[in-house]
Amino acid sequence: MTRSKHLKAGLALSLVVIGALGAIGSLWWTSTRPSIDFLPEMAPSAWIMYPMVPITPPHPRLELPTTFRNTFAIGAVPPEALLRIAGFHGYKLSINGASPDRPLRTGKNWKQPDVYDVTAQLQPGANRIEVTVFNSTGPAALWLALDAGPIQVNSGELWDASYAGANWRKVVPASAIRAFNSNVLTPRPLDSLRTRWPVLLGFTLLSIVISCLLVALNSPRSRIPPAMEGNWYYKNLPFIILAGSWLFLFAHNVTLLPGLSGYDAEDHINYVRYIQDHNSLPLASQGWEMFQPPLYYILSTVWLKLLHLSAADEGGIAALRFLGLAVGIAHLLIIWKTLRLLFPAERSKTGWGLVFAACLPPMLFLSQYVTNEAFAAMMVSACVWLTLLLLKQERLPWKSCAALGVCLGAALLSKSTAVLVLPLVFAALFWRWLENRRLSLVQWIARMGVIASLCILVGGWHYARMWIHYGNPLIGNWDPKLFSWWQDNGYRTSSFYLRFGNVLLHPWASTFEGYWDAFYATLWGDGLLGGRADFFVRPPWNYQLMAVGYWLALVPTVAVLAGLGLSLQSFIRNPSAEWFLLLGFSGLIMWALTYMSLVIPAHVKAFYMLSALISFCVFGALGRELIARRWALLRHFVTLTISLWAINSYACYWISQSSTLSIIERAERCVPGMGVN
Repeated sequence: MTRSKHLKAGLALSLVVIGALGAIGSLWWTSTRPSIDFLPEMAPSAWIMYPMVPITPPHPRLELPTTFRNTFAIGAVPPEALLRIAGFHGYKLSINGASPDRPLRTGKNWKQPDVYDVTAQLQPGANRIEVTVFNSTGPAALWLALDAGPIQVNSGELWDASYAGANWRKVVPASAIRAFNSNVLTPRPLDSLRTRWPVLLGFTLLSIVISCLLVALNSPRSRIPPAMEGNWYYKNLPFIILAGSWLFLFAHNVTLLPGLSGYDAEDHINYVRYIQDHNSLPLASQGWEMFQPPLYYILSTVWLKLLHLSAADEGGIAALRFLGLAVGIAHLLIIWKTLRLLFPAERSKTGWGLVFAACLPPMLFLSQYVTNEAFAAMMVSACVWLTLLLLKQERLPWKSCAALGVCLGAALLSKSTAVLVLPLVFAALFWRWLENRRLSLVQWIARMGVIASLCILVGGWHYARMWIHYGNPLIGNWDPKLFSWWQDNGYRTSSFYLRFGNVLLHPWASTFEGYWDAFYATLWGDGLLGGRADFFVRPPWNYQLMAVGYWLALVPTVAVLAGLGLSLQSFIRNPSAEWFLLLGFSGLIMWALTYMSLVIPAHVKAFYMLSALISFCVFGALGRELIARRWALLRHFVTLTISLWAINSYACYWISQSSTLSIIERAERCVPGMGVN
């Protein structure tokens, strides 16, 4: 390596290290803020709370008390007894019926214990501590440590608690796993494997056939006629096949999937209905999802108007689902074009990358729901694709810059999370300018000005409107100015971010149990049952196949992680603006998802990262290629397993007409008002 290459590699490594440390440091700093419901670990005690099974629906913000008590005995009152106590969020302390004086030291916030001298409140023999904790943004939790000479009393599992006057029960540690109440009802992977093994055997045989065909097509001995090489249909055959499979799946499911299936589907439909009824945009406080930027809903309204349909009718809802299918296929096309741009002569990587996109569960189920999530992800992917196209051009044509600016503005008008792509786009374009210097600094700034101006012109007005009305351009339904609620678990602990594995045993219960379990459950399946609070009215997917799919997804997961590692290594050795954009944006999206899980401790949803789907597919394709190339014994196993995962993933969302849920849905259509209570 030359000196300049060593310098570039050092700078790239520094960029990766600083980015990683900065992300970790910012998350740690966020967790220490008093406005963040994070329970810090402090020796020698643990945070404790009343034992309650978590539920899916949000709780209203009501300050209901939880009383904690413990009894202990001492032989004689020590010369000094210090008690440290913290409550999530406020508390009232009583020892033997008396409250101690002012604390000797007061913590800076509720996360840091107050210190009391409780010597005067203790007595020889039995003593009782009672602490009433008040909280309106989550379950009440207590941390306490008493040092009374030879006697140490710490908050732990020996304590009792009563929530809002309920019966006294033994407390549980806040860091303990809190099992979801549908654990008995949802299928488990091992039981599903025993039940559905004949179907899976058929999928395995099919994947063997597909794998053999792929090996033959990608063999150096295979010769493609020159006429076929230039044929548009041949070049785009993977996209045509996978898009066709989506059309086939949707056509089968369109009459079997309930119209209101999906995450907040009714609220998204109400947004469209408001525009239809009032010919104007709603304010954020007028509905659960009406804080969202309006582009998807405006396009939905136009689409329904062209068809002379209303969002209040079944036909209108079906039309909105057809729009979702079109968005999903358009997203696949963008992924396909981007993969061919990055790997122009590597059919294997482009094909497998597209398989990762087309068979990823959130892509499959969100395309059948009424939601703005898939549309917003598609718009951000389009911005990344246009940026990569610009990076391939030396002089940054004005038309291309204008197209990127409009696309960025439209992405901001689709969902506010699109703001994350802006700094990466401009940084990547600046990187490219530093590399070639074909433009003067003034010319480059002028082009960036065009991109920024069009972006603000197209998308900025919505955020200005929000700022004027609510004093915050990024306000959402989590803000108390709009709605007052909290959702289980209602808090975070360090153990929540460190454990993983229960998703492989109880996939649907794991969404409450750990960050990575919840991430895995919502990335490789519909882990939150389409957002339905009632298990019996969940979308009628094939949940037994989905349960087995969580096991099969281990191999694609390894491939994606291997591809990520390879991409980081390649970026450090040969840094480029393209890989800076792909790696930086995926890292920023991951940081944002973790950050939001701290700020709003509700459900973790991996499909919020769909805007980074291009990076995900690139990593998956690179990782599969790496494993197949370096480990001959694993080559066929990895190809076969990923093929099996893809087939099974597709089958998970093929609704069976004979399933119980499908029969109930058809019965409800025949007898209005009928349902499962």
